[in-house]
Amino acid sequence: MQENNNLKKQTMKRTIFYIVIISALITTSCDKKLDVLPQNSITPDQIKTPEDVKAVLAGAYKLYQGPAAFGEQFTLIPDLLASENQVDWVGTFTEYRQFQNKEQLRDNGIATGIWENTYAIILDANTVLDKISLITDEDEKTTITGEAEFMRGVAYFELVNLYAQPYSAGNVTSNLGVPLVLSPVYEYDSTKDKPSRATVDDIYKQVLSDLTDAAAKLPEDNGTDRANKYAAEAFLARVYMNMADYENAATMANDIISSGIYSLASPYDKAFNIDGYSPEDIFAIAQTNQSNAGTSNNGLTTFYSPQAPDGVGRGDAQVDPDTLLFLMTRTMQGEAFLLMA
Repeated sequence: MQENNNLKKQTMKRTIFYIVIISALITTSCDKKLDVLPQNSITPDQIKTPEDVKAVLAGAYKLYQGPAAFGEQFTLIPDLLASENQVDWVGTFTEYRQFQNKEQLRDNGIATGIWENTYAIILDANTVLDKISLITDEDEKTTITGEAEFMRGVAYFELVNLYAQPYSAGNVTSNLGVPLVLSPVYEYDSTKDKPSRATVDDIYKQVLSDLTDAAAKLPEDNGTDRANKYAAEAFLARVYMNMADYENAATMANDIISSGIYSLASPYDKAFNIDGYSPEDIFAIAQTNQSNAGTSNNGLTTFYSPQAPDGVGRGDAQVDPDTLLFLMTRTMQGEAFLLMA
């Protein structure tokens, strides 16, 4: 019996010893892991080279490609908000139906996602502009500056259209728009990095400033998937249209048309059913078969394309057949007019 008691005591001591050793190792390991900075944070000393600046700019393009931007919601949500039976949401996602019914709730996750993603784009653009001195080649510096301003201008244009009264509502100097952030945020400080909403007028002035400067700096040809002079002018035309400044809108549009670079696809369906870009594309961000498409994720193809065997999506957003026929007829008439001219 005494031997058994001694054996139990020794076993207990060893167990306690091992627990202490394991606890010490875990604590040391945790301390080391906690010392690692989060990889999705940006600090000034992490951006040291021209390639670092270009990587941040590429990140902004990537955010534009996603479903919370041009990959889906910059197009689908305005369609649902403006729809008077032209587009019908028949899917089961209640947050999309809120937009269809014009009954959006304050905790709508789609509205939150667009807001966060678009301000992340603005953060990237502000960071590029803050670190632009790292680009030593002057021509490249000018182009990248124009791209960053284009990114920020488009982002604020989309935000003010979705989260404020339209410019046509008047009272632009008193109607509230969205917060205007023009500096990078490397370490969040609630006393200066949580600004109040600027007016609609302030946002439009910033959009015009960014896009006008971008159009002056960007080349006519900037390679595939990147903004150029005419992309900036195309968005300027839209901004001026919203402001009912039709003269400037026409000036921007005419400059694009007279360039001779772009033309209507013929027949009309070749603007869509092709691999790559169509002759109509002024600014486009490519989508792959895996990008914002399928039946289980988000994306324009996911929601607008019918279910198999006719399509590859879910068919949640359905275009009214009469509206579709009207648009097809007007498009073909436009093509015929251009061919006769």
